[in-house]
Amino acid sequence: MNRITWETIVNFTNVNKYPILPCPYCKETNLEIDKSSITYRKVTCEDTSSLIQEDIRSQVATVATIAEKNILLGAILGFGAIATYKGKEPAKFLSFFSCNNCGEHVTATGTAQLVEKNNQENTNSSLIKVEYFSPPIPVFAISPNVPIAIQREVLQSFNHFHSDLSSSGAKLRRSIERMCSELGFKEKNLHSSISSMEKEFPREAKLFNSLKLIGNEATHGYTVNEEDLLDAFEVQDFVLGLFERIKEEREIEEKSRKLEEKFKTKHPQQIKKLVNKKVE
Repeated sequence: MNRITWETIVNFTNVNKYPILPCPYCKETNLEIDKSSITYRKVTCEDTSSLIQEDIRSQVATVATIAEKNILLGAILGFGAIATYKGKEPAKFLSFFSCNNCGEHVTATGTAQLVEKNNQENTNSSLIKVEYFSPPIPVFAISPNVPIAIQREVLQSFNHFHSDLSSSGAKLRRSIERMCSELGFKEKNLHSSISSMEKEFPREAKLFNSLKLIGNEATHGYTVNEEDLLDAFEVQDFVLGLFERIKEEREIEEKSRKLEEKFKTKHPQQIKKLVNKKVE
């Protein structure tokens, strides 16, 4: 999981600096935004304006923190922040991302800060925040050994991350419920299911519990942020590796069984020959 990529696009990003993403089709990191495909429409809806205002507040808070340590640098960044938002109009956008490896395409929609100059759109200076990818972009690679039902929940958790943190956390929790079920731990609730798996998978059970807690907070509370979810995704990435580890253990056990079956019958015969030779 390349955490820096996802931290970069949490906030508005210049279209010319949008990072290359992992492709949901071939899984290679070769998915680039097709700037020629971007279509903008100016809007004045409250949600769009609120999203932009939140981004401005975040930038101001960052500048204030820096200014506490370095007044000159804070002032420079402050003027830069003002210049960044000057002349931008709230907008919605639609675009395509194309994979340079497999040639497949992904659609993306979201909010933009559109730059206009002399009544002409200056799209190269515009900022965008993707709120929805179709199909979802994998934050981390999911092993094909992970059951499809779990994969679907995880991918939806990834997709909601860009626009609805509560839904993202709730989907993450559902993926843990699915995982417990697939592993054979089907108790009356998630807490009991995790408790019942502690003996067989103690490490994973402890990690499951942390994901359950963030899922609960995302569903019923208001304190989960993007950094929390990125931490959770890193934990989840490791947890889902259990299916890969189980597969490897079964393969090793099967090879061990074959070796045992092949050579265990020869050992007694060899001992008997040695005994007879000593008697003679």
